Amino acid sequence: MSAVFSRGRGVVARLFGVALAVLLVASAGAASDDVHIRFSGRYVPLSCHVRDASIDVFLPTMSVQSLGSPGDVAGATRFDIPIECEGTPGTVRASFEAGPYVDASGRLNLLDASPAATPREVQIELLNADGSIIRVGDKSTVKAVASTGSGAVQNLTYFARYYATGAATPGVVKAYVTYTIDIP
Repeated sequence: MSAVFSRGRGVVARLFGVALAVLLVASAGAASDDVHIRFSGRYVPLSCHVRDASIDVFLPTMSVQSLGSPGDVAGATRFDIPIECEGTPGTVRASFEAGPYVDASGRLNLLDASPAATPREVQIELLNADGSIIRVGDKSTVKAVASTGSGAVQNLTYFARYYATGAATPGVVKAYVTYTIDIP
């Protein structure tokens, strides 16, 4: 039996050797073909960073009567995101990201304000500088603005306001949104 076993190993070794030789010949033939893919390009330092990463926006105190019906809005408050760009990106915008406190409409749900009362039927809505509505999580609703160029501090201007989903109840409003700077 050992003779048959060793003869079988010899056949396997010869078959393996033949297969390896065929692969080497085939790859040598492929390597000798004069086929190239050429790449060219240019790297330009182009980035923008936020000067003050955390921004506090204080909405005005409003009466519940100003938010008595679904769709009522009040208290529009301007806020700026200061950025500085390296290179000249052309246009830039904030990309407000959807998260656990963003509903399907793209508005911000309120955080629990304990121990103070959290209002009901109120959300925070974001707006572009021109007053058009931003759907948080949808970049296409955020207007890009022209970049002022390399090294200059520039403010990206937005607004936040109260939005009633029903008859608002009084309380303390707290919400947050995460954002990144986007060069479209």
